[in-house]
Amino acid sequence: MDGRLSEQVKQKLLSAILSGQFGPNGPLPTIRELARSFKVSTNTVQKAIHELSRDGIVEARPGRGTVIKSAGPANGDSRLVGVPLPYADLEPLDPDGRWPHAVLISLRERLAEAGHSMVLCPLLDVDELAVVEHLSGLGLGGIALFEVYNDHLVTEIRELRLPMISMDYDTSHLGISSVVFDNAWGGYQATRHLIDRGHRHIVSLHPWHRRRVGRNPFLDAVDRERVEGYRLAMMAAGLSVRTEEYVVGDRALRDEVLDTAGTVLRAKLLELFGTRPIPTAIMCRNDSVAHAIVRELRALEIRVPEDVSVVGFGDERTEFAPGRRLTSVWVDRDGMGATAAQYVLREMKRLGGSPRCHRLPTRLAEHDSVADICRAAVGDAAQTGAD
Repeated sequence: MDGRLSEQVKQKLLSAILSGQFGPNGPLPTIRELARSFKVSTNTVQKAIHELSRDGIVEARPGRGTVIKSAGPANGDSRLVGVPLPYADLEPLDPDGRWPHAVLISLRERLAEAGHSMVLCPLLDVDELAVVEHLSGLGLGGIALFEVYNDHLVTEIRELRLPMISMDYDTSHLGISSVVFDNAWGGYQATRHLIDRGHRHIVSLHPWHRRRVGRNPFLDAVDRERVEGYRLAMMAAGLSVRTEEYVVGDRALRDEVLDTAGTVLRAKLLELFGTRPIPTAIMCRNDSVAHAIVRELRALEIRVPEDVSVVGFGDERTEFAPGRRLTSVWVDRDGMGATAAQYVLREMKRLGGSPRCHRLPTRLAEHDSVADICRAAVGDAAQTGAD
């Protein structure tokens, strides 16, 4: 327990230092003051500061206490791995096993085992033109990009000439190794499962979303791969491909489907169920989207899975009704973090080699949101909901 507390204190101090709360060459508060502030023991604070000293972030100076070292250009001695990501600050990370926390916790733990530290670099409130300048002053020894889908921004960050890899986005075409899920295969698996259960009118429904990192609405690379898997499965079965999108507001990714209390999504579903042929199943790009779709379907009195089947992506153990979980595509979150740690450590050791894209396997997790097709019941119920 003490080890976990000291790690949390270390990360809080590191975030405060990197955000400018404590200036370069300025002293940290005393150990007793920090212990009172964080409500932990002085031993826990001492351990956290020792780790920061080992990483070259702070140093003890006679007569001044513990002082923050000036952040200069990164060098081969830095053991600090920065993780630029398109969120607001996620600290403290939640050990609930969900996205994106599970990936980042796994990455942090593997780096710590090798004597390195991870610091999150939220980009949500950083102007895109200032991202490189922001990262350059942090004294990083390496970078592990996370969900940064903007090729222009990735190319700019590469100009820092730091050892760098990417998570959840294939950047091998930019000469940067990456660790991703096999999203196309996962989309294919989900769609094939629906086809095998008798469904023929399957819609792939996804929101266009916005982020501060790349402001224009877009369907990101991960979404496109999952949709491509859906497309291949439908074409292989000789079925009509139907992809639909809806526009959401300017929110962080995990909140985007809640925009305007679901009114945009509800309008889209009314449109879908007011046309022919009526969909009997919906394939979604992640469990958050799937859960929002199920919520709005139920508001329209369209039952899941009795009237319409729904498949998610991510297998977040999401319940769409008491005791009933979404059928979803399982992804290895811990594996992504652990593999990314191996890749970035290899880059930091300057071992060289050609850029690689490591694709982690996916598998279908069958739960409760898919039923065998019953065309008459579907048609009657869906039409009632649409009316």
